[in-house]
Amino acid sequence: MTDFSFLFDLEMQLHSFETRSSEQKISKLLSLDFFEFGSSGKTWTRKEILERLPTEPQESTIQSSDYKATQLADHIVLVTYVSRRTKNDSSSTEFLRSSIWRKNETGWQMVFHQGTPKS
Repeated sequence: MTDFSFLFDLEMQLHSFETRSSEQKISKLLSLDFFEFGSSGKTWTRKEILERLPTEPQESTIQSSDYKATQLADHIVLVTYVSRRTKNDSSSTEFLRSSIWRKNETGWQMVFHQGTPKS
């Protein structure tokens, strides 16, 4: 069985302010056909993510755990995990996360992401 833990590292890069504040770094990780079902219920396109994330102030940190990888097909992997967003006022919220990663000629890129508030 293939070890896909390197995809967990790519997910964690997207949690870091350093990556989130850089359109160039985000664009390397998101495929051209990327879209997201956000935890807010909104659907986000790649273009919207590239416009929005770099302008967000650093008002919270994201920690993640319980990573699992399931190979769906050659060069396609589903990653699931739990994340916790902690705001500067110490309030926090947990989410169930899932992402689909696809390997292409430039490497691994995320094609889909979903966040669901954890009850």
